[in-house]
Amino acid sequence: FSHAERVREVYRKRLPGASPAERLTATLTDANFRLRSLLAAERKAKGSAPVWMYSFAWRTPVFDGMLGAPHALDVPFTFDTIDLTNATDRSPEAHRLAEIMSGAWARFAHTGRPAHEGMPDWPAYTEDGRTTMVLDAPCRVENDPGAETRRLWEEIAGRR
Repeated sequence: FSHAERVREVYRKRLPGASPAERLTATLTDANFRLRSLLAAERKAKGSAPVWMYSFAWRTPVFDGMLGAPHALDVPFTFDTIDLTNATDRSPEAHRLAEIMSGAWARFAHTGRPAHEGMPDWPAYTEDGRTTMVLDAPCRVENDPGAETRRLWEEIAGRR
């Protein structure tokens, strides 16, 4: 637990208006999912095929928005099946994002590059730029989103 106080401080600073439960959720999400995804992307990017990183950030309004953007919420968007789930409000915004995501995934399967007219150009991920498509309304490209927490977890994991 030698890093516990530092982790709490970084997440307090990053999420100043969040409840303790929301900060805990963000901390566990980063430690259990995000760090491993970034490590996989970095290793894959060193190979011969390009890698595209994304972060699904669309917050479901279900349960008054308390769920945020939970793990696996992107699945019905990827397959444009949001009307078959109760995880969205089935709004025009949600349908548009599902159209964009399913279109980008289909384009990737067909051409090897994700793209859709409703999203900005999506550059490949590299360890230098860490370009990430943030899937939201609207979609946006960010370089190294959450850099401070990435660096924190890399240091704790002994990768820095």
